[in-house]
Amino acid sequence: MNIQEKRKLKEVLRGLISDGFVGTQTEIASHLKSKGFKITQSTVSRILNDMGVIKEFAGGKQVYRNVDHPRGSYRGSLSDQVLSVQYNEAMIVIKTHPGSAMFVAGFIDYECRLTVLGTVAGDDTIFVTPMKIAKISDALKDINRVLK
Repeated sequence: MNIQEKRKLKEVLRGLISDGFVGTQTEIASHLKSKGFKITQSTVSRILNDMGVIKEFAGGKQVYRNVDHPRGSYRGSLSDQVLSVQYNEAMIVIKTHPGSAMFVAGFIDYECRLTVLGTVAGDDTIFVTPMKIAKISDALKDINRVLK
């Protein structure tokens, strides 16, 4: 695939995502094939990853969103992506739907920077380190505020 084709493909993918396309990467590949692109699911996966797109679940269906969307353009509630929040004396652990941890962690890192030292996100788990262990309750309150 040459650079021009890849740009066009990314443009079409951005359009699909902003239109709220619901489906799997295989379904995205089929849709793109119907538009004349020669593409596989694995190529779709790589390109979505390069574009900063994450997979989410809304109403039990798979959708894709750009990670770098400002909160104002995110149409759902962050709490829809969170399954549980647990903590001990030193750390907070947040479980999310698969593919949503980095998305949620980005908001926590930005919105809770006065009470949270940082986050580490995998696919469905976020480790949150409070700014001060003695003030973990402040970090929890801040996180709960962001998740609403």
